Amino acid sequence: MSTSKVILILGAGGNVGASTASLFAKNGYKVAIAARRLQDKVNDEGQLQIQADLSQPETVKSMFDKVIAKFGPPSVVVYNGGWIKLPRRALVAVLTIHCSCQCRDCSSGNTS
Repeated sequence: MSTSKVILILGAGGNVGASTASLFAKNGYKVAIAARRLQDKVNDEGQLQIQADLSQPETVKSMFDKVIAKFGPPSVVVYNGGWIKLPRRALVAVLTIHCSCQCRDCSSGNTS
């Protein structure tokens, strides 16, 4: 079993991905980042960049193969990519927490 600290961040093209990569790098991790707009290369920070469209399932194996070849198997994988475009009404329905569920969940496991 590998003891290397390796992180693969999927969807690392934006602010959250870049900040996560920086934080893990500062904590001694070897960092691999994957996003649509990246080019396959090692960047100036020593991070392995992988061009990958996460909407294409066949790219997953290729991403992991590249990380393993360069750093070994990742010990942490962060999924920060992909977004489904939904109409506003559907989005609100998905993100809304029903009050009865919240009250039920808050009281479960309580004893007196």
